Amino acid sequence: MGCGTSSTASDGSEPVNQKTAAALTTRSKELVGDISELLTALSHHGDDASHVVSSMNEKIKVWMDALSEAGQMAWTDPGFFLEAIKVLRKISEALQEKLLRGEDQWLQSDFGFELVSQTSQILAMIATAEESSPRNHVKRVAGGHGWALHGLAFELQDGTRLGKFLTNSGSEMDLLGDSGLRDRGSGWKDLQAGERILQVSGYHCKQGYLAYGISLHTNLGRVITYTSSHQDWKGKPFNYKAPAGQEIEKVNFGYGKCTGIRCVPFLFWDSNTELAAEIRKGLDAIKEPVVTLLANVSKSKGAGAQRYALGFAQSMNLGGLECLDGFRENVSDSFNLPGFWDLSIMEGLDVVADSGLNFDPSFNKNWWGKCNLDAEELATIQLLIDASFRKRYTRDRKGSKVPDGLKLLRAVRIQNALNWADYIACKSRIKKELANLRNTSDVLDSLADLKTALPLPVDNGQKFHELNSKYEVDMDANSVWLFHGTNEAAADSISRGDFRVDKAGSNAGTLFGRGVYLAESCSKSDEYSEENAEGLRCLMLCRAVLGNINYCAEKRPNVNELVTSCTAGSYHSVLGDREKIHNTFREFIVYDGNQVYPEFVLWYRRMYN
Repeated sequence: MGCGTSSTASDGSEPVNQKTAAALTTRSKELVGDISELLTALSHHGDDASHVVSSMNEKIKVWMDALSEAGQMAWTDPGFFLEAIKVLRKISEALQEKLLRGEDQWLQSDFGFELVSQTSQILAMIATAEESSPRNHVKRVAGGHGWALHGLAFELQDGTRLGKFLTNSGSEMDLLGDSGLRDRGSGWKDLQAGERILQVSGYHCKQGYLAYGISLHTNLGRVITYTSSHQDWKGKPFNYKAPAGQEIEKVNFGYGKCTGIRCVPFLFWDSNTELAAEIRKGLDAIKEPVVTLLANVSKSKGAGAQRYALGFAQSMNLGGLECLDGFRENVSDSFNLPGFWDLSIMEGLDVVADSGLNFDPSFNKNWWGKCNLDAEELATIQLLIDASFRKRYTRDRKGSKVPDGLKLLRAVRIQNALNWADYIACKSRIKKELANLRNTSDVLDSLADLKTALPLPVDNGQKFHELNSKYEVDMDANSVWLFHGTNEAAADSISRGDFRVDKAGSNAGTLFGRGVYLAESCSKSDEYSEENAEGLRCLMLCRAVLGNINYCAEKRPNVNELVTSCTAGSYHSVLGDREKIHNTFREFIVYDGNQVYPEFVLWYRRMYN
């Protein structure tokens, strides 16, 4: 029997089906061949190689678009992994050879920069796919059974729970906590590393509930069974198998019958094989050449491109390369800390090279502290949460129920001196650039309908940044308040260090490239939150400098154009308007972590009416 496949986008758009993805993957392989031929032509040209590079740019752009549209399905073939790595190695070697010969004038041009920038974006795609390959999609399973199967749930790696548990009366139970599952006599069973559910079989139930019983068959030969011993309720058998290259992430039921399964593609090669080791070795070998090229072409493109090159290098664990030495900025002698900070609670904190902060290695201490908010300030931020909340479902919820509201229970203000200094310096730079842009061109430097800037439900109808001087933002730099969803451990790491561009998008996709993703609605950021041991979730409320905004309302945006418009162009941020396209949410993306200061960590609980 069949399987409903799901290769879902992160924003509510239509999934790419298996047939389309296969065609896109085939097209990608053809493009790899075309690029290889152009590389051969490049080797026969001297400094006048601009026309070859221009053709190669077009091919790489089409290749990157095909890879983006195919998503994870593009990487189910380990042979294609190796071929893509081989092409990137050829590109980097050819360009490095041009540099060594002094035939690099065209490399410093706009199309030379675009070639290297697009190459780095594809490297990021390959690295992300390789990193995700060893991880299980389904982390553990739980089932409840008595006279019939009355519960089955799968928990994914990101904490999302898919499935259904029924009470004796037939109503659905909340899967968010474990208490209801325990009440039904259920416990979680962990899947082993690399273990995937490929088939489900069992019997329908004549008396309702989910089914009579079910068996989950994994690729390791294990069978996990939940069944009844009440033979009179036993119905007809069912059997569903995942298509090749896919695994089951959810089983669907309808009044005593198993009605189908939902599947997602996986990277079917074993991460412990010699082939996987060869892929990792090849990937590691091309990271440094590509990062070095990106550093070289960024030197003439200004501070924004250099900062992005440094962040990209850190994402490849190569932030210490000598070619990046000139990109680093020392911490300002004067932190210019806010007057409302409580300096008495701040303490010295060791800084490490990969923390995301700009610092002088000879001074590796940061001044850091956190201040608990009182009831009055909690009530103020709750107003902002309530005003920005929208009840919308997107695919990033991965089947979980949309809450009716968020209840703030506690919060802290982060006082991070190094991070603040970097943020202030960045804001000052963008403020000057924005002032110049206003005199020469049209700019999008404010949003009248920003949900975190709308009048709050208070007597005088003030906006959040008007309630108290400590919430003020610099309108001349287009500075705003925005939310960021994360888990408790990541929030602590961010508050002690800084936003790392390489970590962005780890919970959901990178539709607009690797950057810091922020939202005006707390509901959007809530999609990426995870429960802690207390059953609470984390959001961060951040100051963000948006500067000149590049507005994007395309269903399938050109990632490289958006990234370079900010890192080497006249824009400072991207507004991805999925609210206009899908009636979901608007997201804001910056590609320099210094444009964001994570000021508050908020702990809250989802509320359901």
